[in-house]
Amino acid sequence: LGADHFDTLGYVNNFAGLLYRKGDYKGAQALLERVLEAGERVLGMEHPFTLTSANNVAELLRSKGDLTEAQPLFE
Repeated sequence: LGADHFDTLGYVNNFAGLLYRKGDYKGAQALLERVLEAGERVLGMEHPFTLTSANNVAELLRSKGDLTEAQPLFE
């Protein structure tokens, strides 16, 4: 389907969630940031998928204690 296909981004997002639950925050963050970047580029920042992706990155950052990086994504 291609790296930027909506379904592919969903699968990558789900895999990032698995890594997060396993405690691999570094791996999860890399994938979530990839999904967010692609969502912004392909779907636009206002698309619900992109907004959810931004929230996912922000939640990961918050859970790591990086509130300064998380805040703009939450906003």
